[in-house]
Amino acid sequence: MGQGAPGQMSAAPNTRSSVPVTRCESRPCSGAASDANLEAPVKAGFGRASLKGCFAEEAEYHDDLEARVVYLEQGDRRVVLIAFDLVQPSRFMSREVREGVARKVGLSPEVIITHATHTHTSPFDPAFRKLGLEPLVERAAAGVREAMGRSRECTIAFAQADVHGRFSVNRRKEIAGVGTFSVFYGYDVKGRRADGAQVVRSQIEGLLGGPARADEAPGRLWFDRKVDGLVQLISIQSPEGEAVGSLLRFAVHPVVSGHVSAHLWKYGADIPGFARRAIEEEMDGACIYLSGPHGNIAPLEEVEWRRDEAGKLVHVLPGNPWAEAERLGRGIASAALARRRDLVYAPLDRLELATAAVSLPLRQTLRPTPEKWKPKAEELQRELETARARGAPLAELKRIADLRSHYGYHRAFFDEYFYLTQEEVARRQVACDLAVIRLNDVILVGLPGEAFMETGDAIRDQFPGARLVTLTEVNGDIGYLPPAEEFPGGAYEVNCSIIAPDAEEKLREAAAELVARVLG
Repeated sequence: MGQGAPGQMSAAPNTRSSVPVTRCESRPCSGAASDANLEAPVKAGFGRASLKGCFAEEAEYHDDLEARVVYLEQGDRRVVLIAFDLVQPSRFMSREVREGVARKVGLSPEVIITHATHTHTSPFDPAFRKLGLEPLVERAAAGVREAMGRSRECTIAFAQADVHGRFSVNRRKEIAGVGTFSVFYGYDVKGRRADGAQVVRSQIEGLLGGPARADEAPGRLWFDRKVDGLVQLISIQSPEGEAVGSLLRFAVHPVVSGHVSAHLWKYGADIPGFARRAIEEEMDGACIYLSGPHGNIAPLEEVEWRRDEAGKLVHVLPGNPWAEAERLGRGIASAALARRRDLVYAPLDRLELATAAVSLPLRQTLRPTPEKWKPKAEELQRELETARARGAPLAELKRIADLRSHYGYHRAFFDEYFYLTQEEVARRQVACDLAVIRLNDVILVGLPGEAFMETGDAIRDQFPGARLVTLTEVNGDIGYLPPAEEFPGGAYEVNCSIIAPDAEEKLREAAAELVARVLG
């Protein structure tokens, strides 16, 4: 999550209606397991559609935003995965799109899975609401129909490489005795190490309300926590060796091309678009980019930074963000292509889909209306100013500022990001959908919202040796999903999260249960 297109914070239709909350349960999908299904070959087809004209456009395009589709069938079983070049479609928007596409192509909504690449140079929900969702639904349905029409018997192969911190950095760093700080961009990159000291210093000075002493701000601060460095490639061919399509997965925030001054901002697919293009140049067939759990993972931008007239950190060279996004996207693709020797094709003969509706506990701090959250934010601002005046320790200032920030995000929770409804706040539960797709021995694990890389790691650790491909932003967004151990340190991802500290564990357990089910 982060900056969107200019002027996209306008009011949207009221979406605070009640959302049913259900327990974690497996939902039946089209074509339940049967001997007849297992004896039939799996067919696969790829499609694509432009998103131009589907929303109220308020900027020019650098490159196209698309919906990319893979359609799968085995016997009477159907599965559709639609990957949108969008930042964070809400659960409400995702549900309407899935239902609308299902009606147009004659499938059940339960077998249609949506995914967002999370490119930040794309619109939020309100830009679509201005035109209604029918243009988006029709465009996505066209991509599905194309994929259905192209479906054929296939073979499948899998390869992966671990690039560690070559293209990404864990953007959260704890300072002992103070708390955690998040740095999205502006690092001083030395080799593959990212120094965030200058950005953190500016954050500390913001807390203090003035210049920081040498002992209050670090001279160097290496952001060296673990990242998810897995670049994973799923290649699908015809039995004769003709390319059908591919899926490329990596975990990083696609935010690079937005690091320009506001008047230069343009729509574009960012890292995912460049990565797809690089794969297609070498392998033919359409490529779908899948975003792994990147809630705390930023791109490692090897550039110089400056502050523009509005005080925003931007690249020194005005045209450089797109070049840097291309460098990263093509680098990710090259890492996958370098492992093509590991691609061993086998008939695609196993297709399964398991889905679950999961209820996650909400934070006790959430307030349902502006009359409740605005006074709290104002009270905390006064408390912060009083604490500054008496020379309170930095850790105390940060704790107050983090909570004030949390209440400051409340308006976006309801009216821009559409994370939840007032009724859900009253119940202290938020509903979300999980999806797990099995293709032979490759398992795609779809998580909602912005999961942290630790969540993906923990799920993989439960299934050693399994080919697990973890995804985030699946079937709608509910914001950041920090593990419990991240909450005490605070910082942006925690402040902008609606879930309770124990929610991530419940989500992880539900996902692992689905994986076990399709592997069983």
